[in-house]
Amino acid sequence: MDPLWSLEVEGFGRIAHARIEQAPLIVLVGKNNSGKSYMASLLWGLMNIPSSARAAARRTQALEWILADLQKVRTSRGSVHHAVSQSDSEHISGSLNRIIEDPAFIAEIFSDDQLVAKKIVVKIKRMAFKQIGISSSEYGDSYISFDGAPFLQGDKLSFSLGSGIESGEESHFAQMISDFVVHKALGLAGWPMLFRPIYLPAARTGILMSLKSLMSSLVDNMRPLHNPQNIRFTLPAVQFLQMMVMAEEDKRSESREIAEHLESSVLAGRVRSKIDGLGGVAYKPRNTDRELPLFLSSSMVAELAPFLILLRSHFKMSAFIIEEPEAHLHLSAQREMARALVKIVNLGIPVVITTHSDTFVQQINLLMHLHGHKRRDELMAKFGYEANETLDPEKARAYEFVDDGSGRTVARELTKEEEGFVVPSLNETLADLAKELYEFDKS
Repeated sequence: MDPLWSLEVEGFGRIAHARIEQAPLIVLVGKNNSGKSYMASLLWGLMNIPSSARAAARRTQALEWILADLQKVRTSRGSVHHAVSQSDSEHISGSLNRIIEDPAFIAEIFSDDQLVAKKIVVKIKRMAFKQIGISSSEYGDSYISFDGAPFLQGDKLSFSLGSGIESGEESHFAQMISDFVVHKALGLAGWPMLFRPIYLPAARTGILMSLKSLMSSLVDNMRPLHNPQNIRFTLPAVQFLQMMVMAEEDKRSESREIAEHLESSVLAGRVRSKIDGLGGVAYKPRNTDRELPLFLSSSMVAELAPFLILLRSHFKMSAFIIEEPEAHLHLSAQREMARALVKIVNLGIPVVITTHSDTFVQQINLLMHLHGHKRRDELMAKFGYEANETLDPEKARAYEFVDDGSGRTVARELTKEEEGFVVPSLNETLADLAKELYEFDKS
């Protein structure tokens, strides 16, 4: 599967050079302090642009043809279809680059105005659609479609053109439609504003334990893409905290089943949030009436709790980014976590992962190998896999951050063999361990 876009970075933190190409699943591996979290945060920032509430001057610029098409739709109450061209891709790339090249973009994400990148460039390489349609009913409601399909599956996204166009607010509608186009061009799920990229930082357990003491500051600063000056976390970590405070359970959540399966297979109990109105979290073990506060629960429960709460929440994910999903998990639980994340990918939600775990990567490899296996149905039945747990290898890319010899790192795309990704740094460590064991056991 050809990527929709690429993000290239040079001279950023420890990263000397990295070019990450879009895929429904992106896996970032490498040793500690190699730049994986920096790259994951940048990817979150890019994916957050269509949904951000930034100043109008910092938003992606409206596509020029949209305004003319809106005028045609308003006067004819009919429909207009625009064939996507190379110039549209270039316009979106240029518009996004004007945002990410601004030093304030990185400064806001990392809460540090001294952190800069020598180079940061996004390129739209392939549009996810060939045609955009704008149509209007006799009542003035208008609809957006991509390749003939409504923007929302099973529904239509409508807005009224009538009074807005006539009062000179057509640029607002043109900007709104452009946001939809950029959102779709980045391969994100849902639509802007309501759907947002969710980021689970590596330090989520510690951050969550501090939730109550931080809550008053966060409640006072609930505006999206706003980092309170008295809280020195990265912006995606601040968003994570805000979401944990505001999360409400939604029984209609499409990812609810994933959470319930993990609670059954791994937690042997259930977690719930807002037990005291202050964003607190409790764990109720199976076959007991007692709820335990998070600090009395196991590290595994504390690590999984925010993931499960957000899966069941009313928040809509345009993308899901998680650092070290294997943290505090037994090897068997790591395998279940990998299966859960593949289920999210198969819901149409892009996923980015940073990991140090060979077990986790091997489970991803297994799910890719199973996807096209000639004995797929037999193996799925034998080992208890479900259809939504297999992963099309074309939907995954992996990158390893390795030392370039100068103390900095470069991101190398990993080879994808028939059995999956080959990760040299993990394999070399396992080989070293085996060599030492062999020497120790020599008679």
